[in-house]
Amino acid sequence: MLEDICISLETARKLVEAGIKIESYFFWVHTYGFDIESKWEIRTMKELIVLGLDQEIEDDVHEVALFEVYPAPTAEELWELLPFCIGKKPNSDLTPYMKDVTLGGIAYWDRESKEILHLIVIKSTLCESFAKMAIWLKQNGYCVGGERSAEASRL
Repeated sequence: MLEDICISLETARKLVEAGIKIESYFFWVHTYGFDIESKWEIRTMKELIVLGLDQEIEDDVHEVALFEVYPAPTAEELWELLPFCIGKKPNSDLTPYMKDVTLGGIAYWDRESKEILHLIVIKSTLCESFAKMAIWLKQNGYCVGGERSAEASRL
């Protein structure tokens, strides 16, 4: 089932609320109204194109006519979203923190000092853990998913 390889609806909402832009092949879609039973289900981008919802997704609208839509990325899509490394601590000579899956979790850590900046233990699924890391990064001011920092934009 697609629910086994994609993030939960609750996590999908949190990613959108955090302002993280996600390009995914899968989406949580809520259908309701007329003769359609109200329900949440995961649909593919191809199915959304048939339903005519692809333009609304590109326009970043999450409530469309009789549908509500949230991206439902897989672990692979979320892994690609996470930056390979994040900057050094201010006033520090430490190397940038690198992303790694280790010790039953995903962490950003300094390879020289072995200092861990942040660790999320994998308790449920890999994609849920990657999503939680993306949310943590965004909430702590790090760039996620192709964003550029203000410093990089000035270069």
